[in-house]
Amino acid sequence: MFIAVPTPTTLGGFSAHIVKDAISLVGRGKTAVIKSTIVPGTTRKFQEEFPDRTVIYSPEFLSEATAAHDASHPFMNVVGLTYDTAEQKAKAAEIHGILPPAPFSHTCSSTEAEIIKYSHNGSAYTQIVFFNLMYELAKQKGCDWESVQRAIENDPLVCNRYARPVHKSGRGAGGHCFIKDVAAIRREYEKQFGDSSGVAVFDAMEKKNIELLRSSGKDLDLLTDVYGTGVIEGPYEKVEIEKLSSVRGRMRVLVCTEAIDRTDPLLGFFHRWLEEFARHAHRVHVICLGYGGGRLPGNVIEHSLGKESALGSRLLKRVVYSVRLLRHAWRNRHDYDTVLVHLSPEYLLVAGFVWRLLKKRVGFWYNDTAGGWRTRLAITLSDVVFYSNPDSYAARFSHARKIPMGVDTDMYAEEHIREPGSLLFLGRISPAKHLGSVFKALSRMGDAPHTDVFGAPGPGNAPYASELRSQFRGLEEKGVLAYRGGISHAETPSVYGTHDIFIHVGTLRGFNKTLLEAMAAGDIVVTSDANMHGVVDDRLFVKEPTEDAIMKALHAARSLSDEYRTEERERVRAYVRREHSLSSVVPAMLEMLARPGGEMRS
Repeated sequence: MFIAVPTPTTLGGFSAHIVKDAISLVGRGKTAVIKSTIVPGTTRKFQEEFPDRTVIYSPEFLSEATAAHDASHPFMNVVGLTYDTAEQKAKAAEIHGILPPAPFSHTCSSTEAEIIKYSHNGSAYTQIVFFNLMYELAKQKGCDWESVQRAIENDPLVCNRYARPVHKSGRGAGGHCFIKDVAAIRREYEKQFGDSSGVAVFDAMEKKNIELLRSSGKDLDLLTDVYGTGVIEGPYEKVEIEKLSSVRGRMRVLVCTEAIDRTDPLLGFFHRWLEEFARHAHRVHVICLGYGGGRLPGNVIEHSLGKESALGSRLLKRVVYSVRLLRHAWRNRHDYDTVLVHLSPEYLLVAGFVWRLLKKRVGFWYNDTAGGWRTRLAITLSDVVFYSNPDSYAARFSHARKIPMGVDTDMYAEEHIREPGSLLFLGRISPAKHLGSVFKALSRMGDAPHTDVFGAPGPGNAPYASELRSQFRGLEEKGVLAYRGGISHAETPSVYGTHDIFIHVGTLRGFNKTLLEAMAAGDIVVTSDANMHGVVDDRLFVKEPTEDAIMKALHAARSLSDEYRTEERERVRAYVRREHSLSSVVPAMLEMLARPGGEMRS
């Protein structure tokens, strides 16, 4: 049995009680393999407490943004034994045979394996803090940090993964591991030694890292989990996070997408994605069917296939688009290294063989649940497939990689004046969104909140939307319900920001982009999304989208105290920043495009 459960560090210290509870569930005579990070000596202690079963430690080395890929493509497998016996060595060989193959496999004592894990995380933490110090010094001296970073990236003696001042969504070592693990190992070190200078090193690193996290607003919820709320109280200087690249090397990428248009209600978000690609790549070529305008950074070169001015039959247009695509792909072949195709398999069907001939590494971002022969062929022609929805058609393929949604959290950071108690739905109108149940719940509420519906019917759902509106015309006449129509992506921050509660009770699996955007904007969310269970307050989670359950959740949302409402807003905002931020997704995609499972080689 493999055990991968939380091992929290709080003001009370490190706790492995969840691991212990899991071991107790392992049958007698069986083997428990601990994957969680635990302080040195813990596995041996558990073995003594459970002598009737074998306890072994095998740490995992994952990045949150690419966890699934890292787990299936480990750079190292370590198996730590509690006793140096023939029986446990045989168990180690068996475990090595189960784990995905890695370039390096190692068997050692469990305590050595625990120290290996902490050395890995502690090294990354130290690098992040140190390079922030160098960054501050460089800025103080008037230096161009990008110039410094290029040289560091080409230093073979420097591990470059964390040699950057900006790591993911801000400055400082954050995430679920770094903060708690360094706090835990510092306490363990302090307990074992009377070495005041060694403890002072840990204390100084923690103090500086806390300062960096506070000043950039990064992972403050995780920070308080470990050090308590007092750690973020008191005055501190808020710093602006410089837009620095977090991808190694001078990467050049070709992006193929349907449209570049900020005003597009469905694809307008991708304009911001291109800006993020431009931040991390040396040059970005973009091929699109039609260009709707919107200024992009200077290192982005747009190539339109001419949809905005195309004439003739559908077949003729397809031929023209294909010829132009091949022309752009060939003419610029020396100015891009990798290709990312967004949503449309047609790009790969036309140019995939050319890119393969040119030995360009190709990524395909595909999130739809359906897929036919065109999609299968496009996936076959790609080197890596990206998806966010666990039900995506792409998820079944061996070279598919699950990535977060990529929400532009900066876009939703601005505070607006909210209408107290107001309710918002934003998205496509379809039966799967269960708006009928929502409206029935509103009809039964004596003090129903004012509800705005933004969005248009999904494909084939116009009759449903018309019938729904007719059925609940009374709510409109009472001023409870208002249909606002579709809006551009650029308008969404003010819409989310001026409403109090966002409702999403759809039954489709997978992360919903508008739900995550609403959370990033600080809305109180009422949702049935299983991914949000344990993220939002339990009172706001709807297990089944019935009118009774929805009404109960809406009452709960409206009755939250002002203090708790503020806490809930910050909690969901922090979750999106940490788990789905665009600033961390794009670098992860580029690194996997550059070469599987790692960063770009210089």
